[in-house]
Amino acid sequence: MTVIENSFQRTGALLLPLCLSFLALAGCQSAGKQYVFPKESEPAATAVGSSRFFLVNSDHTGCYWGRTAVDANEPVRLKPDVLTEVAHEGHLAAPYPINMVQCHSFSSFTPRQGEHYLVKSEGVPTTRTADGNVVRGRCATGVWRQLSTGELERVPNEPRPAPTRRGFSCLMPEKAPAANQ
Repeated sequence: MTVIENSFQRTGALLLPLCLSFLALAGCQSAGKQYVFPKESEPAATAVGSSRFFLVNSDHTGCYWGRTAVDANEPVRLKPDVLTEVAHEGHLAAPYPINMVQCHSFSSFTPRQGEHYLVKSEGVPTTRTADGNVVRGRCATGVWRQLSTGELERVPNEPRPAPTRRGFSCLMPEKAPAANQ
């Protein structure tokens, strides 16, 4: 066996366990923690989407833990008085040469017990102006509350850090903020 072959075998033997460890951690995080829906006997709000949307699990620092898909027109029960994040993933049509733009958008709100909500994708498509310039579209997710009259009222987005996968930093406990912050 040559020196190069021997060196490669030792390096490979060290890298394999390291790579497998990283893949295991990434796989656990990608699988994600599913949203826990309230039981029928528990208080709840309801939400329905005009298209498929996701209930996103993340914490106050923006660490992403998972998501649960909700099919269009399928009512789901939500925990009342708990900040809830919803998201859409979609594609916006765009003129040539772009053709398609993939987008992700998030919105956060606190459902109230007994109320009904509509989650809508509010994307603005990419367009081309008369002089040929491309105006890039944007994705947006909107939440609307159904009033007793049947009308819909827009629910303001409650600011929260966008969920991100931050790997090991999400596994480390965050330092508690000072009492005056």
